[in-house]
Amino acid sequence: AGQGNTVEANIFGDDNLVNITQAGGPSYILLSILGNQNQFEATQNMSGGAMAYNETTIIGDTNDVDIIQQGTGDKAAFVNIIGDSNTANINQKDSGTHFVDLSIEGDNHLVDILQEGAGDHAATVELDGTQPWNFDLTQSGATSQTYTLPHAMSDGSSVSGTCMAIGGCNLTILQE
Repeated sequence: AGQGNTVEANIFGDDNLVNITQAGGPSYILLSILGNQNQFEATQNMSGGAMAYNETTIIGDTNDVDIIQQGTGDKAAFVNIIGDSNTANINQKDSGTHFVDLSIEGDNHLVDILQEGAGDHAATVELDGTQPWNFDLTQSGATSQTYTLPHAMSDGSSVSGTCMAIGGCNLTILQE
């Protein structure tokens, strides 16, 4: 309806597979999933400077989130996952501003974020849990880069970025 593409949904239950593909004009996703063993895949392919916006909350265990935002427009992804054994892959590429705000609470996280092309990169990340997590962030192309962990949350609390897992955690940041 109106200009661009808009998807707003609340999904309840287990074993959800949600696949959203948007292209062309401004695209907006507001998604909430409550359940276990969820898979969410979103592709936003922007052209002509249109913006891609994705705001997703998933509550449950064994979640798998894949977000691709590409094209010449600005890209913003706000992802909040609560549960255990979470995987999140966020890929923002091509010209324009890139922004990720990621919060994952629970144990056994695996996160991979790629922001590349023509600068203006920013990532704010909160990882929590007592079991090992693996985090990879790559920001490349035309220099502008920002990564924040630890940081202050909007509610005034702070995130230490300290690994509390006995088995250790892996954190890899590549800015080029």
